[in-house]
Amino acid sequence: VSNSTFSNNTASKFGGGINSSGGTLTVSNSTFSGNTADIGGGINSNSSMSAVSNSTFSNNTASQGNGGGINNEYGGLTVSNSTFSNNTTSNVGGGINNYSGAATITNSIVAGNTESASGQAGDDCSGCTLSGNNLVSSPGSIVNPLLGPLAYNGPNQTVQTMLPLPGSLAIQAGVSSTLSTDQRGDPRPTGNGVVSDLGAVQTNYTAVQFVQQPVDTLLNVTLAPVTLSVIESGAAAANIPLTLTLTGNGTMYGTTTA
Repeated sequence: VSNSTFSNNTASKFGGGINSSGGTLTVSNSTFSGNTADIGGGINSNSSMSAVSNSTFSNNTASQGNGGGINNEYGGLTVSNSTFSNNTTSNVGGGINNYSGAATITNSIVAGNTESASGQAGDDCSGCTLSGNNLVSSPGSIVNPLLGPLAYNGPNQTVQTMLPLPGSLAIQAGVSSTLSTDQRGDPRPTGNGVVSDLGAVQTNYTAVQFVQQPVDTLLNVTLAPVTLSVIESGAAAANIPLTLTLTGNGTMYGTTTA
């Protein structure tokens, strides 16, 4: 499965997006969102081997069992340069649950998921083996990945991704990757000693530009709208938090949105 979207599907038992039994399952450059199942909200795998790369799992739900994003029952599981966030499970493994076999996670984000089982807060990647650098929430070490909402980030996108926001611990935190592009098809740095971003998206913030400049104003006169644009991978990025400070004499009146 590659360059595909599985969204808003429901399974009465296993695998809201995909239920794989036997053989091998390979997923790349794909997004799983809004899928629901008793077990394995995005994917339930009972395969000899499953491999996931450059993919995003968000808002998937395992309503009666494990693995909000992926539940791996048997066999091996490898995950590289992928993002798991805002997924929910009623038990363990808000992002990923590995029941049996080796689950190796590399250069990925598995954080910001919800585990409702008592005492499992932050158990985002249950039964996982972490290889290389990752951003993972675990009991006693809960991290905020600082990701934007699921959106078409960048020009000419056909799949939705979650953009690491400025200040995210995922930026420039990955070990060298063999993947030359991110989920969007944008370049990802490769080679020995080269760092890249964790997760499915390789950010490229280049500028903050005024679309409409601030202008001098008088006391009790409404300030003309001030707008800025954050450029990421050659396009204006939405939902980027910025702090704008206005200086001068007098007192500001009105709402912050104005």
